[in-house]
Amino acid sequence: MNLLMRQIAEWDISPLTLAAILGIAAFAYLVLYLLLSDALFFMARQKRISFSFIAWLPFIRLYLAGSLIQESIEIFGLTIPYVQVILPVFSILSRIFSVIPIFGTVLSVVYRLYQSIVFHKLFRLCGYKHPLIPSIAVFIIPSITGVFLFAKRKNFNMPDVSDEQQINPS
Repeated sequence: MNLLMRQIAEWDISPLTLAAILGIAAFAYLVLYLLLSDALFFMARQKRISFSFIAWLPFIRLYLAGSLIQESIEIFGLTIPYVQVILPVFSILSRIFSVIPIFGTVLSVVYRLYQSIVFHKLFRLCGYKHPLIPSIAVFIIPSITGVFLFAKRKNFNMPDVSDEQQINPS
């Protein structure tokens, strides 16, 4: 804390200005958090997932995101099962190990890549014609995922229901 106070003194920023900057940043983070949570909640309700309320819980909502895209994902010909379990566990591990200089950095980059691939599939299900664009944006700035999902949440295409079943339910 002492180091932080010395750094603030070097910048010659008043405490009021610093409080305003931190307040704006906290508000922006809250808005982005709510956008992602609302989008995941809406899509889960649309798919009739009974545990859609977990969209509002940090880390655990990644389980819901994995559940929305099915149980496995294919990356470079490899099928990775249990996306809904791997995504939140990988997220927690990447944050825990981020303090280890090289290993943590590599793990964080691999996680962000995996997260972008998973959300690429979710963006495709939401009807994006070019889901690579939001996927790259999510890789660079992960907190904006909610903006892209919220914008297209009503176009979410449920992957387990075919068009024939929607028209003629038996």
